[in-house]
Amino acid sequence: MITHLNNSRGESNKAFAAFSLYLSLGPERSTAEVAKKLAKSEQLIRRWSAKFWWTDRVAAHGAHLAIIEREAVEAVARRRRRNGKNAKRSCAKRNGR
Repeated sequence: MITHLNNSRGESNKAFAAFSLYLSLGPERSTAEVAKKLAKSEQLIRRWSAKFWWTDRVAAHGAHLAIIEREAVEAVARRRRRNGKNAKRSCAKRNGR
């Protein structure tokens, strides 16, 4: 289970929804933009951000995605190596080697 994307202890559904929006805004995210989109005060959004560790959770999410991406790249490389070996064997069998 990915804990950095779950509600933090004591985080209300509204605060979590604000965090989810913050996360979805990408690299240009800001508490000001969240406040604007949710029609909430920026002070409230900054308070939620600090109290529920939004920047740390975003960093954890980024690290998690980097691990998934690395594992996918490694899996593709393994599959290509395996397919390349199988293609060489198949070619060698056809050529009587």
